Amino acid sequence: MTRGRIGLVRRLARFAGVAGCLSLVASCELDTTSSRFGGHAEVAGAALVLESGERLTPPFVLPAGGPHLVRVEFLDAVNRPIENLDQSDRSGLFFQPSGRTLTETVREPRAHEVIFTDGCNPPTRVTIGYGHDQRVDERRFGPFPVEVEGGLGSARLLTADSTELTPSVRFVSGQPTEVLVEIFGCDGELITGLDEEHEAILFWLPTNFATWERVDEAGFHNIVTANAAPGRSGHMSIGIRKVGATWHQTFGPFRVTAVEAPAPEPEEG
Repeated sequence: MTRGRIGLVRRLARFAGVAGCLSLVASCELDTTSSRFGGHAEVAGAALVLESGERLTPPFVLPAGGPHLVRVEFLDAVNRPIENLDQSDRSGLFFQPSGRTLTETVREPRAHEVIFTDGCNPPTRVTIGYGHDQRVDERRFGPFPVEVEGGLGSARLLTADSTELTPSVRFVSGQPTEVLVEIFGCDGELITGLDEEHEAILFWLPTNFATWERVDEAGFHNIVTANAAPGRSGHMSIGIRKVGATWHQTFGPFRVTAVEAPAPEPEEG
């Protein structure tokens, strides 16, 4: 080999070595899950953990309604939880079909409040995303099957004489009204005996629109008093939850209006 060709080969070798180093550095900088550059083991999997500490395995079984606090736990290559993640390591939950779930990141970057908004047509899959800062889809795990249990179909509000108030509720301002809550299943059939393990809650927007007092222990029979002046409108929702649970399934909101008391009928002469 001539001296000129030897010099060319050496220059090409040096160039290849520099290019290789640059390529290695670039790949390491892009791989933010590397233990060498990210400070923790490579993220190879993910799991869901309930607020109680119970770790879920697919299919992820969750009760209907919400909010449920669900924490994402990222795993290394041998399915061990990675303990030394920081605030920049974030997670995301993507439920499919979409539009049936509300999720919000709370407390920490890998904890989420989840609300299933459609008890009879809940999502069936969830994908767990991993990322940094505002990105939560640098890496995705799943989709995993989801089972939502205990979904209820609908609710309505009745007066004590069985006059239906919903969906457009009208209460006489300042006058106590006796009301009953009825719950229907996904098949449209009235559910009886629900008050044996569930309780009903009435929500108002604005919160001071009305007050309510339970007649029975479970809240399916109540006395409601509209505090708003006649002509004022707001919204009311009906929440149902298992006794002692922090989550609930909500029906509504129903439009509610405060009205004036009817004029007394004239006395017969």
